[in-house]
Amino acid sequence: MIGLRFAHHYDVAPAPLGHEDSPVIHFSGITDIGSSRPLGIEVLPWEAEPWVGYFNKCTNDPNAVTGVFSHPDPNAICVISGGQAFIVDVTDPQNWQALPPIPVMCIADVPEAGLIILCDYTNMTAYGRDGFAWRSKRLSYDGLRLASVNGTTIRGFAWSAPEGREIEVQVDAQTGAHVGGDSPDHRE
Repeated sequence: MIGLRFAHHYDVAPAPLGHEDSPVIHFSGITDIGSSRPLGIEVLPWEAEPWVGYFNKCTNDPNAVTGVFSHPDPNAICVISGGQAFIVDVTDPQNWQALPPIPVMCIADVPEAGLIILCDYTNMTAYGRDGFAWRSKRLSYDGLRLASVNGTTIRGFAWSAPEGREIEVQVDAQTGAHVGGDSPDHRE
């Protein structure tokens, strides 16, 4: 999956065979599963030399996100490999970080707010041009699904174990405050 909705200063492609002409960088995340094949991509910055990156996964869960996404910073790229998110400076790929949450189960771009939203099973975490923006309170017992996103609201569904169904949740894109959802925190 490739999602380039933010302005960006690079092109990206699957890692080529015989990549000896470009520097190769291996990225290890917060949690890695060593025996799994990493995601390989070639990044072609518009104002720097191309490079090839191999990004380790944190899970083999087929529902975890794997893909390449633009970032609010036009010289940064967000790569998610088997649920492990990385932000990399495309002009200096040695400048990178692995991000929580783990595993990333869904992602949304909010260009109007300058944010990317990463969801695990229970929370949403937002990152902007300058890094971490906010993390929601727990929204779900064990599962989030995004339905729609606009510049002000992230709408989705949170799994309620006691109810045995999804409950609608709305999250403010600027603050992470929410209405709805269900979790053990809501029932205390």
